[in-house]
Amino acid sequence: MRLGKKNQLCIRAAASVACVLSIRWTVLNDDGVIEPSQETLVVPATRVITERMFILSDGVLQSVAVTLTDGAPRRGECFVTGSILKDSPFFAGAVCPLFQDYLVASRLLGYPGGIIRESVEEAGSPLLVAVPDPLVGVDFGYITPAGCRLKLKTATFTLTTGVALPARQARIFINTLGVITSVPFTATLQAAGLVYVYHFCAAPSFVGFLAPDDNSELNGGLILPAGSLISSGIINLAAADAITLIRLEFEHWLEI
Repeated sequence: MRLGKKNQLCIRAAASVACVLSIRWTVLNDDGVIEPSQETLVVPATRVITERMFILSDGVLQSVAVTLTDGAPRRGECFVTGSILKDSPFFAGAVCPLFQDYLVASRLLGYPGGIIRESVEEAGSPLLVAVPDPLVGVDFGYITPAGCRLKLKTATFTLTTGVALPARQARIFINTLGVITSVPFTATLQAAGLVYVYHFCAAPSFVGFLAPDDNSELNGGLILPAGSLISSGIINLAAADAITLIRLEFEHWLEI
């Protein structure tokens, strides 16, 4: 790729685990000499985009390589894009993409031959969330964090009922930015003074749970953007009832 004056290499990355990237590139300058360069980029585990710009010498871009020097992200946990910002008589700051994909320890991302993928293509990484117990007599709720998309695989919780009647019946609500999906009621009716484990499942679990008292089907095809709400909806939930040991299992992608 021929470079002109004021061309810049732009590296952008976001991650759900902390990592450090090594960025190396070579330019064949106008005197026929190859100029190697190397920089680092520290990416925090915030899912927020971190960006660095590097001014390139005039000449021909020979190669760019991005590798990990610290951290061990799995696929779905560290997304990196590389591009060239070029001066153009038609559009100032024109972007020439070089590569765009997830970075893992066993591979590098680079140019030439760079892969261009969206962050939600292919399989994501497993994510297990332990939701804090709500107050007694209150349904639990979990809001999906910024910077990612999630697919709910399983939802498990324990319901301890007080002495009040009538029987309780469990379900899950998914509120995707105002569009509410309700998982069908469980077949189980839980009487007063009992402890039941409920397990809603859309696919085989990444990890094991306690043997549930009720297994119910979960709609696993929903991709949940940031800000979606997952909550329980216990019919006849009483003031002394407690929901505990809440575990939500997701497939996780970064949104970048």
